[in-house]
Amino acid sequence: MITFKCFPLKGEGPFLCTQGAHGCLTHFAHPASFYAIDLACNSGTPVLAVYDGTIVEIQQTNTVTGINISNLFHWNSITLETPEGIVVEYVHIQQNSATVKVGDKV
Repeated sequence: MITFKCFPLKGEGPFLCTQGAHGCLTHFAHPASFYAIDLACNSGTPVLAVYDGTIVEIQQTNTVTGINISNLFHWNSITLETPEGIVVEYVHIQQNSATVKVGDKV
């Protein structure tokens, strides 16, 4: 069983879940996104680490928008890996907004 240490968004909610695991818009398209959950929030909402771990990848220069198969995997993201090997991706982050860097412990 996976237990999160906190909710991934900081601030006043409520935060609308716009697509859940195995979602019919885009989460069905690739095994890596089967368990993805999309949460709507205001631009600039702080994102929190749901696990302790290390930042292993940051992509924050993409400008593509919209639901289109050509945009798949061309999103801005921060990837966290736990000591147990669990990988957590935070995608659809604002361009050039990361406050962590690769190698940071969170």
